[in-house]
Amino acid sequence: MASGARPSSNQRNESATSAPKKTRTPRGHDHCNEYCVVCGDRACNHHYYGVAACHGCKCFFWRSVKQQQQYVCRYDKNCDISPNHRNSCRYCRFQRCLAVGMQPDAVRMQNTTRTEKRPATSSTTANNAVVSSTVLDSSTGPSSIESLELKPYIETAEAKRARADNETMVRAIFELERRVNEVADFSENETPYDLCSLDEIFSRPEILERYRTSVIYCVRLHRATTEELEFCKYRTLTKAFDMVYSLESLGMSPISIEDKITLLRNIYGQLTVFDIAYGTVQATKDRSLLCLPTGITLSTNEQIQDNSFINQGLITQIAGVLVTALSKAELTEEEAGILKAIIIANDGVQGLSVNAVEAIGALRGRLHSALHQVCSVGQSADLATQRFAALLHILSKLVMLSHDLIEQFRVRFTFQHFESEQSTTPLFYELFGDLFYQTRENSTIIENIHTLALAKAKNSPATVVTG
Repeated sequence: MASGARPSSNQRNESATSAPKKTRTPRGHDHCNEYCVVCGDRACNHHYYGVAACHGCKCFFWRSVKQQQQYVCRYDKNCDISPNHRNSCRYCRFQRCLAVGMQPDAVRMQNTTRTEKRPATSSTTANNAVVSSTVLDSSTGPSSIESLELKPYIETAEAKRARADNETMVRAIFELERRVNEVADFSENETPYDLCSLDEIFSRPEILERYRTSVIYCVRLHRATTEELEFCKYRTLTKAFDMVYSLESLGMSPISIEDKITLLRNIYGQLTVFDIAYGTVQATKDRSLLCLPTGITLSTNEQIQDNSFINQGLITQIAGVLVTALSKAELTEEEAGILKAIIIANDGVQGLSVNAVEAIGALRGRLHSALHQVCSVGQSADLATQRFAALLHILSKLVMLSHDLIEQFRVRFTFQHFESEQSTTPLFYELFGDLFYQTRENSTIIENIHTLALAKAKNSPATVVTG
């Protein structure tokens, strides 16, 4: 063929077949791969981190490495990472990025922009320089579009402090829960303390040592006895007392014993009902059962003693309403712990001092912040807000259930003879009174309740439980 002659069509086809056009391919992947190896979406042209990926996954990977994020999977660490579901679990998405070969070392941890190389002469020039450096300096990783997308996610120093405070709060709640559920070093041979007044147990918490037994939620097939239910009543009171008594360990300013008694009086029912419902969800899927913290099980299909601290109607309501709601919510341990703390940190309780309202209100705000951050793990901002609101809505279900539990105490104190009621002690009577001595803000009424309780206790026969 003459020099410069044009090849025939067959020769051109053979040439195209024998010498394919060179294309830039990511190491370890097929050259024809035009889709994101992480989520399957359309890949972009530049392979910053060693693989073909879409803009969304590159930005996500850059942001995760840059901010050294730690993610947690809410499910089984095998979530669907497709274009429509890639934002549902950050943990699984980041693990997929690493598995397909994205290189964290390719992410620059410190930005080098043109503004550092050439000082701006005015504020306008400086702003233009920042934009120009973002567009022109592709060596930093993301392109201009990616950088603009990442801008809202860059964490400020204040946001980092808030996140650290929330994480500290969650750890403090776990530690408080551990100490509250801890078994006390109490010997059956020791002489038990007399249960006399709320003032005294706040001054001497060791009075309740014999009730600090191991908290166990499980399914037990045989019927609960009166003595077991009576002991369980005191175990729930002891846990509520310990939570209120140690509230300062969560960073709350100190409050007086009077304020703590007022708080205990108002949160005992809600905390007890929530604890029982959450423990039941963890122990069994049978919605006809209710597990109590001392290892006994109640059933909606089995009648219990009329003189118990919990009645058959309340068992049915807790199992049918609250247990069902908590089961659907699929609470994490962090969420459950924070919700318990929010129940206790109720600054709307009547009778609290101004100092207590301020201290408890400040703590409640921090607890809300911690709960919202926990809800945000692996979720978009909208989904996190929706879950946060849904969890707080669950607490509204506690109000009526708690009211029914307290009314059970008051009815017993009103219509049953104290002398023959071996399970009755001044503590519960001082907390809730009866139908004629309901709790009021008037301190004289509270003092009368205390006096009556002590007088009745002297006439009641001694038992192992009451002292």
